[in-house]
Amino acid sequence: RHKKLDILAEKLQAGFPQIIGIHINVNKRRDNVIFGNETYCVLGQDTLRDELCGKIFEISPRAFYQVNAEMAEKLYNHAKALAHNEKENNIILDLYCGAGTIGLCLANEKDRLCGVEIIADAVENAKKNAILNGRAEENTLFVCGDASLGVAECKKAFGTPDVIILDPPRKGCEESLLKTVSKQNPKRIVYVSCKPSTLARDLRILEDLGYKTQKVQPVDMFPRTHHVEAVVLLQQLSLPDGK
Repeated sequence: RHKKLDILAEKLQAGFPQIIGIHINVNKRRDNVIFGNETYCVLGQDTLRDELCGKIFEISPRAFYQVNAEMAEKLYNHAKALAHNEKENNIILDLYCGAGTIGLCLANEKDRLCGVEIIADAVENAKKNAILNGRAEENTLFVCGDASLGVAECKKAFGTPDVIILDPPRKGCEESLLKTVSKQNPKRIVYVSCKPSTLARDLRILEDLGYKTQKVQPVDMFPRTHHVEAVVLLQQLSLPDGK
């Protein structure tokens, strides 16, 4: 590591004391993947700790986290309302779970929660965040792997999921994953999207697979821009009331 990076980091923190850590990510790939596999801390703390929906979260540099906390709380609270009905002890599968933020905010104490994420550091964050927020070990599982593996991991640990949460990147979900999700016949699918065009495409696929889009709520995460987040509830056509 070049000494000039240390000098630059020190000057940045001196000018902006609210900075708690500066990290460098090395990406030698020539495709559209943003982060490389190597990240190291130049200065300060390894993780950021924040509070959201009354819960504590530790976030590593490569883990996804919503930057607009006020609107993120509104989004997560709305998603929680959509995910639950009168049944207790739901089995919730959170695909693309990141550091566990959505799943841990949505799941009630008696719910069984399985989260799946491809970034190993984020999974370690999620495991620690579950402990920080008092989740029972027997009701909580976070695993590192592709989203397509999530269904098998959930069924192995807890059984067939009642609710599946999808929060993919802007490119949306692979059609093969949506087919795998629909084959589990979850009573509810809660889809959180940051790109309306890929959301519309995926909702069309899910509707063709037997699900009906019941509610769509836009959330203005980035005011004064054209970007909009959306949270969507889908239910099986045979179960229009979600029971």
